[in-house]
Amino acid sequence: MKKYGEAAVIEMVMQALPEIAKNVAEPLSRVDKITMYGEGNSARLLGDIVNGTNQVTEGITAGMGIDIKALIAGILGGRLAAQTPDKADDTPAA
Repeated sequence: MKKYGEAAVIEMVMQALPEIAKNVAEPLSRVDKITMYGEGNSARLLGDIVNGTNQVTEGITAGMGIDIKALIAGILGGRLAAQTPDKADDTPAA
């Protein structure tokens, strides 16, 4: 039953992630123009976006105990493993 509860919480978080991302990005949708001066400002802007995303995922981990990065890596790893053909089937019979 505990695993069911954990799975339900994880499912709720995964369903909420698009809404979280939308709310984080929403203020930028009202920006008409960005003027940057100096060197490296576009890299800094990208770095700020990545840092903001990291803060959200770390907040979820700290607040709910759910490691979003590990969860996504596990899901993607499972999908890749399911798509990879079994090497044992490809070896010729002796």
